[in-house]
Amino acid sequence: NPKNRYNVGSDVEAQIRQREGKTVWLPARVLAQADGDKATYTVRVENGEEFEAECVRDLSFECTVEGISRYDSKYFCNVTKMARDTSKNSITITFDVHGDMSCGELQHWRSSKLYDSMGQRGRLAESECKIRTQDSNYCYEGDLMYYFNPSSTLAMPLSFRYGSSGYSKEIIKAEVPKLQIKEKKEKEKVKPLYANIDELLTAAKLQKEGEKLKQANVTVESLLRIEDDKLSDFLKNLGLKTGHAAKLKRFVLTAKKHAEDS
Repeated sequence: NPKNRYNVGSDVEAQIRQREGKTVWLPARVLAQADGDKATYTVRVENGEEFEAECVRDLSFECTVEGISRYDSKYFCNVTKMARDTSKNSITITFDVHGDMSCGELQHWRSSKLYDSMGQRGRLAESECKIRTQDSNYCYEGDLMYYFNPSSTLAMPLSFRYGSSGYSKEIIKAEVPKLQIKEKKEKEKVKPLYANIDELLTAAKLQKEGEKLKQANVTVESLLRIEDDKLSDFLKNLGLKTGHAAKLKRFVLTAKKHAEDS
């Protein structure tokens, strides 16, 4: 991806590496661009989780649209739905064209054209089109699929012209649905197991050792930061007996596990 192709707030599809090592494409919103030394986009997926994604592409969607390509008041083509499949870089539109034979048969749907706002023209994938009504006198109705250049961004809005000549080129009015992204949940602050050194010593029934710890300005927080294998020596250096140091260490390790699990 070219850097800064997608702005902050853009809805995209991002290639996410899951914990088990698999990669999947998921709808996401851009939180931070790839820029400078930062080679990845920061994105948030629909459940609120955030990831770093190297590969980001346009978002697939399906929506109801409005557009009428007219020849005259009797010959006209409605565009009612649009679906985008980014994995194929395709757009499928649902259409119905009508006429009354006053100007002869309807022009064939194969000649219809779809453009993006930069003038890029889609290539009709005739084998992928699904025509449900084929009456050249009065009505064609179905789905037309167009492929666009996969190396360029598809610029919205799109415009459609039915048939080979005479019909108007009209902008397709579409409200692309925005993703419903959950806000990132702030981790709830869990109360520490022991609010202060007195609570810790009371739980261990070592209140008599309180003076030694307070003189050294020892707090519960400072004890939790000491490496496990150095904790006993630290307590003994404060003057605690070996048995008391071992007992207090057990309570400190319990408090540390509580903090880590939280």
